[in-house]
Amino acid sequence: MPAAIAVLAASAFLLFYNLGAYRLWDDEAEEAILAEQVWRTGDTSALVDDNIIAYNQGAQLRNLHDRANSPLPFYFLAPFLGGKATGALRPRLPFAACGLVFIGLLLVWLWKAEADRTAWLVFGMAILGNVPLFLYFRQARYFGITLLCSLVVGYLYLRWNGSRRDQRPSCGPGSSCQGIARSGAGALQRRG
Repeated sequence: MPAAIAVLAASAFLLFYNLGAYRLWDDEAEEAILAEQVWRTGDTSALVDDNIIAYNQGAQLRNLHDRANSPLPFYFLAPFLGGKATGALRPRLPFAACGLVFIGLLLVWLWKAEADRTAWLVFGMAILGNVPLFLYFRQARYFGITLLCSLVVGYLYLRWNGSRRDQRPSCGPGSSCQGIARSGAGALQRRG
């Protein structure tokens, strides 16, 4: 268990250190603006006051709403911004928190599997040496929430005992996360 605490503490440092030091880049800013719109209007409206957010000449828009991207990250981020996406820390913080929960769930999964010291050592090095994982979770993009939902669905799938009668409501959040995360796929297929 001390190895798990050390990996979690090191992961927290790598995820949160200097998180808001540099400005949002293009895709992060678009995500934050659309999350603001979700908070204001309840939908991914591209009309912001007198301006229109129309990336790539509006290819993502249908009736002035973003229908090409999955709405999960916008709806996830909206309550954290509260209509005010000032600075880079507020949009990035919830996704970095998803990263910490993700790594915590992986550690719990390893603990429940009763892994030996070698497995803990290899797993700890694999997590802490995985630079892209930390970079994905440090961005205000869909990566963090999608990875977390995928882990929850995978865990629930492997823990399911195969009986529909014994299926508990705890499977609901993972299933609904997967449904929300995949909802953007239908919009992309309709575009042709």
